[in-house]
This record gives sequence, C-alpha cells and structure tokens, in this order.
Amino acid sequence: MKMANPIAAYNYWVNPVRRQAMATAYSPILRGFLLPGIFYYLYVTYSHWQDETGLTLVMFASISFTTAVCYYLMRQHVLVSEKLTLEELELNGLIANLLMYLNVVSYLAIHFEQSKLIYFALMAVVFSTTGVTFRTTLLSVGLSLATLYWFASGLPPELLAQYVSIGVATTFAAFGMAMLLRKAILKQIDARMLADELAAKAQRLADTDMLTGIPNRRAVFQKIDYLISQRRPFWMGIFDLDGFKSINDIYGHIVGDKLLCAIIERASSMEIPGVRA
Repeated sequence: MKMANPIAAYNYWVNPVRRQAMATAYSPILRGFLLPGIFYYLYVTYSHWQDETGLTLVMFASISFTTAVCYYLMRQHVLVSEKLTLEELELNGLIANLLMYLNVVSYLAIHFEQSKLIYFALMAVVFSTTGVTFRTTLLSVGLSLATLYWFASGLPPELLAQYVSIGVATTFAAFGMAMLLRKAILKQIDARMLADELAAKAQRLADTDMLTGIPNRRAVFQKIDYLISQRRPFWMGIFDLDGFKSINDIYGHIVGDKLLCAIIERASSMEIPGVRA
C-alpha cells in the first residue's frame, strides 16, 4: 500500500486496530512453533541425562527443561488470550528465541563442536518467523549470526571464511522469509480491514435515511427491540407534520424534501433538560 506522506505512513503503522489484527494473525504462528519446541526440549533434557554427568548435567538439563516449561506456559496460558497486544506477543516471541539461543550457546561454550555451529544459522531462519516484529527479528537474527562469527573466529581462516559465507547467506534467507511472511500477513489484514470497513459502511447506509441522515424506520425498530430485550427504559418523541402532503402536492417534492431537512436540523439543535441524544 502506497502512502501519500510520512505522517500518513506513520498513522497507518500505529493504527491500533491494525496492530491488534497483526497480533491476532501472528499468535497462531508463534503457538504453532512452540508445540514442537516443547517436545524437542523435553527430548533434549532426556539426552542430557544420558550423556552428561555432574554439574554440566544439572546446568544443561535445567536450561532445556525450563525452556520446555516456558514454551508450554506461553502456548497454553499466554498466547490464548484474545486481548493479547502486539507488544506482548513480541515479548513472548523474543523470550522464546532467547531461550533457544541460550540452549545452543551454553552447550557449545562447554562442548565446542565445529559441526554444530550450523545451529546458529538454523536458529536465524527460525527467528525470521517467530520474531513477530521487524525489530525483534533483527535483534534475534543479528544475535545468532554474531555469535556464530564469535565462535568461528577461533577456527582456521579457510573455515572462518566458510562460516562467514554461511552467515551472509543465512542473513539474506532469514530476512527474505521474514519480509515475505509479513507482506502476506499484512495483505490479508488490509483486505480484512477493508472488507470490515465496507461492511460497516453498508450497514450505516442500510440504517440511515438517505435524505435527512437520521436513523430510518428499520434502525429505530431494531433499537427499540434491543432496549426492550435489555429491559432498559427509554423515551420516544413523535413529530406530526400537519398538511405536509399538501406542500408536496402544491410546491413539489423538492420543496417538501427541503422542509423535512430543515425540520430535522432544527429538531437536532433542540436541548431537552435531563435528556441526552
């Protein structure tokens, strides 16, 4: 969508309805990622019990099991809320990413294996879909690839060059996927918002008298039915225009229409003590 000026672009991005729609759209994506994550880190915890001993067992198993528990709590108790804001969803996505990052960094810091440096590239690709917002994606992917370079910096130059190439390719892949995903989601959001806007406009037209702009008979009867169903008291006033048909017959419907509009305008300006419009 093209913006006429920077102010219009800013208003477009900070639109609260649109931001809430983004949170609603991204929430199932993050929840979908957390489900296999729960089982994976339970499996990792079991693997640590098989392979580690002593303090390293306690540390690795604690981190992986805590990750699984946090993923479960986020998926079952946090991300199910319909009132979840985009900022809250962004925070949960960042926490999920950092927990995954912590598992890999802690393991490689103690058991460094060159072949497992590829995990950082894989994480960067995962972060491109779970970052929710661009700033979170940028932080998560940047942290992952920077750590990849930090670990690879101790390798021979030819191996370092290979991992730098992997990091560059991963950067383009991760941000390309993130942009495509966001573009697809934002298009759906904009289409849905436009449809809702058109539906609301059609509803207003269906409930409004085209000449005077006041609620028509259908809208009035719907309002009365609603107030009665809610057992809420209300008052109703009726204007009776004596001789109005004669005005239409003698002066024509154009004059009659102008008279109706003038009456509505004058009635709308009336102030009745103790009564709100």
